[in-house]
Amino acid sequence: MMKKKITEILNRAVEKAIASGNLKIKTPPSIVLEIPKDESKGDYATTIAMSLAPLEKTSPRSIAEAILNHIDDSYGIIEKVEIAGPGYINVFLKRECWLDALKYALQKEGKYGRSDIGSGQYVQVEFVSANPTGPLHIGHGRGAAFGDSLANLLIAAGYNVQKEYYINDIGKQMETLGRSTYIRYKQIFEPELPFMENGYNGDYIKDIAEEIKTSSEDKFIKLPEAEAIPFFIKYSQDTILNGIKKDLKGFGVLFDDYFSERTLYDEGNVENILNVLKEQGHLYEHEGALFLNTTQFGDDKDRVVVRSNGQKTYFASDIAYHLNKFKRGFNFIVDIWGADHHGYEPRMKAGVHCIGYPPENLKIILVQLVSLLREGKPVSMSTRSGEFVTLREVLDEVGKDAARFMFLTRRS
Repeated sequence: MMKKKITEILNRAVEKAIASGNLKIKTPPSIVLEIPKDESKGDYATTIAMSLAPLEKTSPRSIAEAILNHIDDSYGIIEKVEIAGPGYINVFLKRECWLDALKYALQKEGKYGRSDIGSGQYVQVEFVSANPTGPLHIGHGRGAAFGDSLANLLIAAGYNVQKEYYINDIGKQMETLGRSTYIRYKQIFEPELPFMENGYNGDYIKDIAEEIKTSSEDKFIKLPEAEAIPFFIKYSQDTILNGIKKDLKGFGVLFDDYFSERTLYDEGNVENILNVLKEQGHLYEHEGALFLNTTQFGDDKDRVVVRSNGQKTYFASDIAYHLNKFKRGFNFIVDIWGADHHGYEPRMKAGVHCIGYPPENLKIILVQLVSLLREGKPVSMSTRSGEFVTLREVLDEVGKDAARFMFLTRRS
């Protein structure tokens, strides 16, 4: 509303400048208002004087002065108008305007800022989706704040939104997690037992092992390792995922659904989509591996979906997952990923194209990493090494509102 009034005031000023002969043009271009990045440059700014300069064959500042001389603030909302730089017109609003806007927002309560632009379209926003191999760190917090806020904005704009967390609960990383906990459990009884190379080394793994020891004593010492590991995988995953859910709730983030990658395999979805893609001629074999020809849809190279040893790649399950999303009836889907996934976007859009859906119906947003300093030195964060600052630590120190606010003052 305020922007509309300012535009109207400036348009009238241009019309009066033309009528008085100060400006010669008969049909001026539309005034476009911008919000300056620097608050000292005003609440609104326009480059109309610079747009008119070639037509008027005079300096933008002279045109800006002519416009300013004919400003009539009939609404009583302008504190001052300034000419800056080569001919910017900067408009400063009266303080009362902001107070009135706050009063209006309070009167509208939860309806303030809402619209029906979305027309009830179904949108899925998938975000965080951290592997259940360790607690959430502050980098995950940034993605959580951004994804949750984006979903809330879409809801306010009239979209029907589902917030989803994708659980990567299958593959070598889960086996490494279970084996790491298993060895920590055995070390309780055999302190000299060496830890595994490239295992998850955080204290949280020791805590989980202690829980198992408390409830099961030495039960798993007597079992063959192959029989014990599945329990340790499941117990570790469930414990960590419950902790993740608790931290997200403390951060004000509640998901509508937690989707398990494992179900895509258990229900045959991955195998089925690979068979369909093969029938359609999108797959070919090379050196014993199975490739999806994503280059025909803009990717820089074709991607492996089944390795030469028969193991399916994450890309294979990601294709099945996105097919599952579209089959659930979403008009478009949003994936919010970490910055380390920047090379993954072209192949995922190509994969969506291969399964018969418009790639523009998939929006991928990358959230940049969070940099930390401790005593002036960069702190590396690795779930596997156990060197990271958890989201819980940040929440305990500054609270969820301050943390979310700080994350959201930066672009994704």
